[in-house]
Amino acid sequence: MSKRYGRGDWILRDVDVQAPAGEAVAFTGGKGSGKSTLLRIAVGLSKPTRGVVADRPPVVGYVPDRISPNDRMSAIAYLTHMGRLRGLTTSVAAARAHRLLDRLTLVGGKRAPLRSLSKGNA
Repeated sequence: MSKRYGRGDWILRDVDVQAPAGEAVAFTGGKGSGKSTLLRIAVGLSKPTRGVVADRPPVVGYVPDRISPNDRMSAIAYLTHMGRLRGLTTSVAAARAHRLLDRLTLVGGKRAPLRSLSKGNA
């Protein structure tokens, strides 16, 4: 598949990737090489300009390098929200978010606003 935005230069051209189900995949390359674009296409957040993504599993884990929701939202609220988007009830999503954040021991705590977290913690 290939991707470009509007009539600009091609960001990705004739990319062919096979990623076995259940495997963690990492893409490396220099700044502007199309890594984030490729990941966004792979998980279904963007469409290729040419070609298709075949056999995408029903659930794909994706952690973007930048968080775009309200940066005043707390870490616990964000993770609970993400769980709700995945179909969990609020109580189950909140319980899982609390367990995860207990394991991570975030500097600033569970109620820390996303904007106050380091890029790695966010």
